[in-house]
Amino acid sequence: MSSGERKLDPEALEEFITKAREQIDVIEDELVKKLRPGEVLGKQPAFGHLGSSDSAQETYEGFHRSTWDNLQNFRLNLYGLIDIAEKAIESSRTDEDASQYGFNKAADDLT
Repeated sequence: MSSGERKLDPEALEEFITKAREQIDVIEDELVKKLRPGEVLGKQPAFGHLGSSDSAQETYEGFHRSTWDNLQNFRLNLYGLIDIAEKAIESSRTDEDASQYGFNKAADDLT
């Protein structure tokens, strides 16, 4: 293979897909559940009635919202990467099949 040539490694992509699915499972089965209202990370702390309580509550709500949004975006990005990797693997297999067909056809023409 020349220095400018690229080659797809389907096995490496399969490993990546497996790891990405494991991360999605952690997000969906553990983290998202904990962030739902009433769950461990979905309960708002008691901020009391001090002057800074309102500010602390707003900061907490913003942090919770951004954490939720970031997890959802990360999950969607993982699904997108899995889709792209699966399409690359399929394309690679199609290209290999076409190459093999061309090789076999050329060999048949020589005989």
